[in-house]
Amino acid sequence: MGDPLRLGVESGCLERLGSGHQTRGESMTLDPDKQARLEAWIAAKIVRRHCPACEHAVDWEVAEMLDLEVAPCEAAGGVSVPVVPLVCPHCGYVTLFSAKLIGLCDEA
Repeated sequence: MGDPLRLGVESGCLERLGSGHQTRGESMTLDPDKQARLEAWIAAKIVRRHCPACEHAVDWEVAEMLDLEVAPCEAAGGVSVPVVPLVCPHCGYVTLFSAKLIGLCDEA
């Protein structure tokens, strides 16, 4: 497995992305600049244009960005991975991509 920090395993990426009121487990709508960055990344990197679940040709729908908790933690500020879900509009299959690797997490 890769370096956890390189993959975006951290605390608080969503707080740096949005208005600062997001907490782990909540979603966040991307601002227009980050949305454009994401769309360019999808166009350049996503070569499979068919859903792996239903084999339907798909234009992936982008869901709101999430902070995915990777380890249960009782203390605030636990470890999480900021992810961007892509959803197949035909069958609902969801795949997740690291928001940090895509370039959507500003450095603190």
